[in-house]
Order: sequence, then structure tokens, then C-alpha cells
Amino acid sequence: MKIAVYCGAKPGNGDKYREAAEKIGTYIGSHGHTLIYGAGALGTMGIVAESVQKSAGDRENSIIGVIPQFMVDRGWQKKDLTQMIVTDSMSSRKAKMLELADIYIAMPGGPGTLEEITEAFSLATLDQHAKKCILCSLDGYYRPLQSMYQTMMKEGFMLPEMLERLFFAESVEDVLEQIEEEAHRGRS
Repeated sequence: MKIAVYCGAKPGNGDKYREAAEKIGTYIGSHGHTLIYGAGALGTMGIVAESVQKSAGDRENSIIGVIPQFMVDRGWQKKDLTQMIVTDSMSSRKAKMLELADIYIAMPGGPGTLEEITEAFSLATLDQHAKKCILCSLDGYYRPLQSMYQTMMKEGFMLPEMLERLFFAESVEDVLEQIEEEAHRGRS
């Protein structure tokens, strides 16, 4: 399964973000999945990719990085990926990641992370794909967003069935459980 992980170019404050990125990356690599990510070398992006590499060994196509040319020009890319796709813009990067992945996960991150998972979820509500979107809400990181979606439903701007493709995971274990469910569903 191809798993998009949206995460930060910064490490965040505290070990919990690094540890979560390591666990998710190790799981992806050791279970034969492919990481689809923003091709960055820094922050939790770099940690997820390093963990996939360590656990996947020399398995081909264990990591597909997607990065816009301006980031390559600045030297922000991780250079030892099994595959790198260079796009002409952030918009085309997001579109390519959406196209490639079978499931989308947002780790705690900044505005780019939030934008990416929001677009994936928005497209799901428009029936543009039937893929699950998972927000890794460590220590309630995404609870304000979860509350906002509840307000949207309460105020009549979103139907309850739209939330069927969105899952707020309270722990890394919850994220991994959701991946397992999707992988199992894909084999059925």
C-alpha cells in the first residue's frame, strides 16, 4: 500500500513528535508499504523517511518523494530516496501525492501539513476519491480542527456522512490500526 504522510519540515517541540515519526516510518518500511511524502530531509519529514529506510532495507520503491523544483534549488530535498518526483509547483506536488497514495496521514505539523490533509479530505467529501484521511492527534493536537468539523455539521455546512473518510487518531497505535484496516480492506 502507498501511504502519504504529511508532516513538518520542523521537528516540533519535544521528543513525542520524533518518536511518533519514527514509529510510523518503521511500520511503513517493515510492513512492505511505500512512503509517499514531500521529499524533505529536515524535521519530522526527514525522520519518517530515515525510519522507512532503516526498516525497509534496500527494498525498491520504499520511498517516493515528491518535491517542487524551487525546494530542490534550495537544497531542501533528501537525496537518497528510492524515487524522487520533481514538480513545477506546490499545487502539482500536492496533486501528485494525492494521485499516488492509497491513504493519507497527517502528523502534527504546520500550515502546509494542515493544507495537504484538508485538501485530501475535501476531495473525499466531493467523491473525488474513497481513500481514508487520518489525523495523528497526539496529545489532542488536532482536537480544535475536530471541533471545527463538528461545528460545521451542527451549523449545516457539512453532512455527517462526510466524516466517514476522516479519522482522528489519539495515538500512533490508532494510526497503525487504521493503516492495517485499510490494507486488509485492500486485500479483500
